[in-house]
Amino acid sequence: MYVQGDVLDALAVTLPRLNGARSSGGGTVRVVFDFSVLDAAQLGGLRTGVLTPERPLKLRLPPLLVPQTLPERLQGLSLTVTDEPDATTVQLTGPAGRYTVFTLENPTRLVVDLKGDPDVSEALLDAQEGLLNRLTEPREGSRDLGGGATLRAFSTPTVAGNSQVDLVEIAPNRGSFGLRGGSYSLRTPTELTGGALVGLNASYFDPDTGRSIGLLKEKGGLEGLPSRLRAAVGFGFGRPVVGRPEATLAVTVGGRRFQIGLKEERVVLHTTPRAWVGSPRQGAVVVSAAGRVLENKVGPRRVPTGGFVLSYLPEERALALINEGDTLSYRLETVPSVWRVVPEAVEAGPLLVSGGRSAYRPAVEAFDTQDRESNINRRTTRAALGVRRDGTVLLLVATQMTAAELVPLFLSLDAEDALQLDSGGSSTLVVAGEVVNRPALLQRRVATVITYTPALTFNR
Repeated sequence: MYVQGDVLDALAVTLPRLNGARSSGGGTVRVVFDFSVLDAAQLGGLRTGVLTPERPLKLRLPPLLVPQTLPERLQGLSLTVTDEPDATTVQLTGPAGRYTVFTLENPTRLVVDLKGDPDVSEALLDAQEGLLNRLTEPREGSRDLGGGATLRAFSTPTVAGNSQVDLVEIAPNRGSFGLRGGSYSLRTPTELTGGALVGLNASYFDPDTGRSIGLLKEKGGLEGLPSRLRAAVGFGFGRPVVGRPEATLAVTVGGRRFQIGLKEERVVLHTTPRAWVGSPRQGAVVVSAAGRVLENKVGPRRVPTGGFVLSYLPEERALALINEGDTLSYRLETVPSVWRVVPEAVEAGPLLVSGGRSAYRPAVEAFDTQDRESNINRRTTRAALGVRRDGTVLLLVATQMTAAELVPLFLSLDAEDALQLDSGGSSTLVVAGEVVNRPALLQRRVATVITYTPALTFNR
């Protein structure tokens, strides 16, 4: 029997019901399910995962009254709703992507955000580069770049064949390293390197928004917080620092001070002026240049000029209780403390070598160790940085490697410490204005690069 919704209301029927489903598109597909007479707590909490054509997203909900007609397709996704004696099952089937499911209250809604899977585009880039590498003659030899830098090209064996390596060795105390770029304005490595002698892509970033992920410090200013205990490299005090900084954020509101752990990306700092940041499933504390809280609402919110935004997951109750008008400041606390004071730093990972020995433990840094096509496991072009005991810096790209295969490579180069940088299609080494490891036209836009500029010398 089918009954109109207004009739159910008139009869005071209090059974929970699904009113309908709607969707919107763009970089992220959003599907929203609207409910009546249902507490959002009954729908569960935040959930994330991967959707593929072979593995649809299934949501098991409480028993619901279901409308007679629901759209069969939502922005390219197939929708199926099935009634069972003790549950109602909602199933979404479609192209590969990563999804996040969360609830909203007043009225109760269930939201599914689906982003196209970046691994799909990376796999295409990997295939193109694999073909290009097979058609290109191996490069060998070295070239003095001046300023203490030498470019070397050679091949190294892997279990799947030889890998082409392009390496810049930079002698200690001959120039300066720095970071260029940031968040929300992706550019090619050539553009970011500019007039520096050497440039190499650095941080991971969100391809939809352009936000640089993890610890980011430029010119002494903190622009991004550490995440997931991932490896980072810092510059500014002689020999570059490489390691996994353990960090907390000390927040002071009025006279009250509390600590927030940063092993997971539960709190994100946004400093890019006028950028829209956060999402409807996150809270956002908006703070003015004077340190006054302007608002504390769900995102997205705009970063005020000279101020910042702390976006946070709902579980961070201490941030959720901050009121408009409060004064707020923060301080990054790190172990070791050098990560707090180093003027330039960028996060990537995983850590490869520490103290001259393998330090490869990607699971500690929340990398997927099981999926053969994950960031660390697939065979792709790798970008990485190493440091010898004497302070010599090694910047390299290597073709058709896994992250684990970088470890013996750096040990063979006598690296004392080393970490992987963002890899795959981002891996780009720029030397004296030229891209050495790929056709310049195939550069992917990235968030940040590490640069090296020789010190000026004068003849008498």
